[in-house]
Amino acid sequence: MNGLEPGDREGLRRPLEWAVHEETWGAHPGGTDPLDEALTAVADLDPTAGAAAARERLTRMTVPPGALGEVAEVGVQLCGLAGACPPPLPEPAVVAIFAADHGVHARGVTPWPQEVTTQMVANFLAGGAAVNAFAAQVGAEVTVVDVGVAVDLDPAPGLLSRKVRHGTADMTAGPAMSREEARRALVVGVETARDLVAAGNGLLVPGDMGIANTTASAALVAAFTGASAEEVTGRGTGIDDATHARKTAVVAEALARHGLARSPGEGRTTDPLGVLAAVGGLEHAALAGFLLGAAALRTPVVLDGVVSGAAALAAAAFAPTASHAWVAGHRSVEPAHTLALAHLGRTPMLDLGLRVGEGTGALLAAPLVAAAARALAEVATFDAAGVTGKDEPAPARGGPP
Repeated sequence: MNGLEPGDREGLRRPLEWAVHEETWGAHPGGTDPLDEALTAVADLDPTAGAAAARERLTRMTVPPGALGEVAEVGVQLCGLAGACPPPLPEPAVVAIFAADHGVHARGVTPWPQEVTTQMVANFLAGGAAVNAFAAQVGAEVTVVDVGVAVDLDPAPGLLSRKVRHGTADMTAGPAMSREEARRALVVGVETARDLVAAGNGLLVPGDMGIANTTASAALVAAFTGASAEEVTGRGTGIDDATHARKTAVVAEALARHGLARSPGEGRTTDPLGVLAAVGGLEHAALAGFLLGAAALRTPVVLDGVVSGAAALAAAAFAPTASHAWVAGHRSVEPAHTLALAHLGRTPMLDLGLRVGEGTGALLAAPLVAAAARALAEVATFDAAGVTGKDEPAPARGGPP
């Protein structure tokens, strides 16, 4: 982090357009690659000292041992990321919705037409989606990143045009994208994280939009965890039994075509870029870069549902230490999300039966993440409050008997 104390970030927050690169977006002096920079910065992320300081302070705070439950664990994680206790207050929050289309849509994995992606982007920009309502509730800004929508979008406030290609190809017929395209999408995510942190944001929320993206998510989770197509494939937007069976078969077909059908005991994949290119979405690759970019800057991220969970598996395959920056905001009803969280070793803060995507569940958890940091900063210790600790003798009372 940058050493700011709780509350300092709000005064430094600047409009996103002040920070985004114009014309030379993505260019760096000396030709340094943003993804390589992020991976180098993440490699030495060691939470040991900060986490130890947090656990020591928790023993002295005026709450019973263990009474803060998972809130305390999130606080410990934030301190580990910051390397200090208390950590900077993770505010303000911002949600970046990465939007892209999917060639596998042609296989009938969803009843929703592909143009809904474009229509929902317009809805986000107009402020009419669930993510906008939840963002307003927690005081977060919303930005949309076009990394692969199938049509060209008109410029609009709040929209960043970072298109790598016009949607992916059908992953059952060949790779969803080339390795070079997957890498470009990763860089989009790294750069977006940098821009948002430069604009003064202290908590990043990954959002997504792309009709058929739960199909790609299921394939990614299977590839990274070794689970079967049957185990990872859910009902997405609420598909019927026949569509679910077809979707499961499509996921199995894609895994088999690309040699990604594995068993849980086979260990971690050594080619996450190849997996993203084979069966991922452009938003998945960009989200993975976003998570890596945030970790490189020691900025916490609240993961959303199955799409960000699948992206997190890819990011962790690139750099396992990056996961120290990620808090699981909630558990969605998609079975692949539960598998992804287990593989990442993350306990969700909320379990509300959500399956919206967009960053909605993560936004609902954002105040809890901020509360975890504030507790470590503001809850008094026994000594400071003059409260007798457990198994300590009561202080002597003055005055006449």
